[in-house]
Amino acid sequence: MPATSRLVLASPGRTPPTGTGSNPQEEDETLTKSEFVEQISSGFDSKKAAADAVDAVLDGITNSLAGGGEVNFTGFGKFSVAERGPRQGVNPRTGERITIAGGKVPKFSAGAGLKSKVKGG
Repeated sequence: MPATSRLVLASPGRTPPTGTGSNPQEEDETLTKSEFVEQISSGFDSKKAAADAVDAVLDGITNSLAGGGEVNFTGFGKFSVAERGPRQGVNPRTGERITIAGGKVPKFSAGAGLKSKVKGG
């Protein structure tokens, strides 16, 4: 993943919800990968070690999902592969109805610990 990638979970074409201001970390909710590495680097010997750790985790999740597996972090959440069925769409140029092929898509389900922390519990 390039250093300019954003770690955001949002539906395509939609922006993430804006903060309410009740949490000081909500001022800028979106972190780039390099900002995330900077944030966690204090727990590592160097910034490079932190970047390597982030890359290793992301690569491990990606490779597991690409192989059809799933990754479960108890309390945090589960990464899995979902099967999307074919669906009807419309060609915007011609207005013709078309069938959009289904396929596999990555999926994340938040765990109880993460949900509780996000809710403020």
